Amino acid sequence: MQNAKSFLMTGMLLLLVSGCRFSLYPSNPLPEFEQDNSPTLAGIDTDGNGIRDDIERYLGTLELNDSQQKALNRLAVSLQVSLETDLERSLDSQPTLQKNHQDYVSHLYCFVESMQDDEKAGSIVDSLHLYTINTPQRIDKHKQNQTVLLNQPSPSPDESVCH
Repeated sequence: MQNAKSFLMTGMLLLLVSGCRFSLYPSNPLPEFEQDNSPTLAGIDTDGNGIRDDIERYLGTLELNDSQQKALNRLAVSLQVSLETDLERSLDSQPTLQKNHQDYVSHLYCFVESMQDDEKAGSIVDSLHLYTINTPQRIDKHKQNQTVLLNQPSPSPDESVCH
């Protein structure tokens, strides 16, 4: 089972880093709700918790236990941080870029591990990505991030952040 999870994790990371759309439920439409289509990368985060308000509404539609919700919230924050990271400055500061990527990989691992249903986890992560990069500016920034990350060594997840 652990080898299967490792294989799935590696596959998800490769697909996400390459910018490909990953979905094991392609016929499952995304829930309808008002999305933040503002032209800024940050979008609107009224409560300042690091998760855009529209993403928070999406996360609220999911039936997850507390552990799963916590892991997914951390993943959403790390994805938002990557959108807002100034790559020009981060390239001069490799530790910052590597830390952001390490956080993302670790939180992705934690979420998938907490789900115990790899297909459902993949579908949720896919939807989170689609909602997060929902404007031309965010798509461009995501592509830019992926181009830089493809040239970086792939970090192993830090399982200690899962607890």
